[in-house]
Amino acid sequence: PAPVPVAPPAPEVEVPPEQPLVHQPRKNRRIVTGSATKVREPATVWDNFRDYGQLDIDLDNPRVREHRNWYARNGRYLNRVLNQAEPYWYHIQSEAIRRGLPPEVTLIPIIESGYNPVARGRGPTGLWQFMPGTARILGLRQNGWYDGRLDVVASTDAALRYLETLNSHFDGDWLLTLAAYNAGEGTIKNAIAANRRRGLPTDFWSLNLRAVTRNYIPKIIALTQVLNDPARFQLTLP
Repeated sequence: PAPVPVAPPAPEVEVPPEQPLVHQPRKNRRIVTGSATKVREPATVWDNFRDYGQLDIDLDNPRVREHRNWYARNGRYLNRVLNQAEPYWYHIQSEAIRRGLPPEVTLIPIIESGYNPVARGRGPTGLWQFMPGTARILGLRQNGWYDGRLDVVASTDAALRYLETLNSHFDGDWLLTLAAYNAGEGTIKNAIAANRRRGLPTDFWSLNLRAVTRNYIPKIIALTQVLNDPARFQLTLP
């Protein structure tokens, strides 16, 4: 019989290396020891949230404790919001880490909108609760057919770019950056200037700000502490 033709070997395809994250985690990944080799345990979003975190998770004061205790007592609420966040959390956190931002910025939509992508207030709209003017400055289109504030990918890109800009204006201080996201850059700079005139410290905790902004940072730190150690608060993360 005639020999069966053999197909030539398929050409080797060069696979591009995976793009590295902008910055390395602050602690090594846990290693699971196998029978012959050490296998790296796949990282969950909670692992990455903890490992790449940049805020001071040991910070403790009465304002932080008040909100931490509230979240611990209201585990059902927190789990409901985190389940609402499930379609969006990975994208937002991964983009933040890739840009070198703290993954704690993923907590902003918990406070702003409860992770409701169509949340509407008297002006603020979407996951990130952008006002119309701020959205236009950040390049989010708004017309009768489309509102970029309701576009999760576009609004997340705008929010992270905005946070990058604010952070450069506040010399890398993330507490002032997050406060400025809530209250506006001008408000925080005016509060800093007022403290300087009085010879007072200019860190976030020393500024004279309205209640909603005074509570904004303690909420983010409290949420970070709870998500970093849920067992301590008798919580199970989804």
